Amino acid sequence: MHCPNNEIHVFVISIKNHVKKLSQYFALLDTTERERAYHFRFKKDQERFVIAHGMLRRLLSSYLEKLPHKITFSVNAYGKPKISNITAPLCFNMSHSSDYVLIGVSTTPLGVDIEYINENFDRNDMVAHCFSESKQRAYQTLTPKEKRIAFYRIWTQKEAYLKAIGKGLHHSLKTFSVEISPHKPAAIYGVKDGWHIHSFMPHDQYCAAIAWQGQTKKIVVEKI
Repeated sequence: MHCPNNEIHVFVISIKNHVKKLSQYFALLDTTERERAYHFRFKKDQERFVIAHGMLRRLLSSYLEKLPHKITFSVNAYGKPKISNITAPLCFNMSHSSDYVLIGVSTTPLGVDIEYINENFDRNDMVAHCFSESKQRAYQTLTPKEKRIAFYRIWTQKEAYLKAIGKGLHHSLKTFSVEISPHKPAAIYGVKDGWHIHSFMPHDQYCAAIAWQGQTKKIVVEKI
């Protein structure tokens, strides 16, 4: 496969579609990944980890024309991984939640996030902790249904941006904001120029977002 400079390829992976191939994905993992897989207490978490990391290797190999198990990774000081044994300008990011995995591939750094919309999750503390005062006030004007979607829409956008800059939750969530209105396109405020956010729902129970810096890019989504 080839990823043009003006595109971001996004793969929405259903865990249920790949469980029968679990042993195949496990065979692609390196020693460190296998050790991490063994340490999961619950079978479902282990399966999601193996499929996510096995699929990541398989997808990257199709771009790099390199065997999946030959790809090596390194991480920065905050834990963001990157491919360490190639010179090709290929970047990736991965996220998973419940029954889905999200993988983004681009020629420039990016961040992705996916979250299951939990109807029973108490969002009030998170809103107070992660939203600016102005966004908290705007959030309170929404209907209950709008609040449910808006919270996860905002959370995934913020998380995608933090993953794109490579700092994750080590960076304060209150130092920047994103568009809260469900009637407006995704946008990010309070950061350097040139950042883009794309928000979408890959499934009616999931919110997802992609963040990147630079030129406007076409988002190509594939469900597998």
